[in-house]
Amino acid sequence: MAEKLRIDVVKEQNATYQWIAVRDCQAFLWAMYVAYKGLAFASFEGKLLSLRLHEIPGASNCAMAPLTRETDAPTFDYWLVPINEETINALKARLSHSGTLGKDGVIVHTQLATEEQLIFSACDNFDKDCIRVSTSIPQSLLDELLHTGVLKRI
Repeated sequence: MAEKLRIDVVKEQNATYQWIAVRDCQAFLWAMYVAYKGLAFASFEGKLLSLRLHEIPGASNCAMAPLTRETDAPTFDYWLVPINEETINALKARLSHSGTLGKDGVIVHTQLATEEQLIFSACDNFDKDCIRVSTSIPQSLLDELLHTGVLKRI
């Protein structure tokens, strides 16, 4: 029998989310970006200057609903990037270095959303209690990420 994620469902602003535990931050982001390529935007907050996100085509430092800033103080850098083939490659090049994601990484918060709905948010440096995904994400994708070790059981 295949492993399944335990689902703790939370209803929020006409959307439903489940909390997940991520073991591999990079692999999780790459999987989400590929799944929503051409359909979504990613937002990043943190000490981002060294990542040169402003150089990615289409990047903007203007927030848009549902991707708003997670932190008012301290004021972090904020960048919004459209997700497509070109930007996925640029993000992989920038986010694959040690000290970028996870505990003590320069990215404090990252989210992915379509124009209508937040797909996931990973806050507080991918803190285990601060990662949620929309229940609109195909369960088969989450099950595959669990099976391959990208996600872990809560």
